[in-house]
Amino acid sequence: MGSRVREALRDTGCELNSLGNREALDQTPLDSLDLVLVSMNLRRMSPVDAIQSCVRAKVRCVAFAGHSETALHDAAIAAGAWKTVANSGIAMALPQWLARWGAPETEAVG
Repeated sequence: MGSRVREALRDTGCELNSLGNREALDQTPLDSLDLVLVSMNLRRMSPVDAIQSCVRAKVRCVAFAGHSETALHDAAIAAGAWKTVANSGIAMALPQWLARWGAPETEAVG
């Protein structure tokens, strides 16, 4: 995921930081971010908890998982994710969203 997202963000001026565990998430001031990407296949922390942390911080959160992993997409929406997208579509969707919102600082979880 990281390389495709980095490629998609290359011309947007956005920054991508990867947070691989709960400690890193807890140390990040989420309310200073405009967008957080959450992989629903996280192993080192609960993706649902990560989404709920974003919701509490009032940060837009986009979750992604395999296109056929409907239970994960449903869990992300139930946790408060703004959108879910298939792994294969995240890199294509990001530039469109960023163009609509302006170029936020972007943080990836997972």
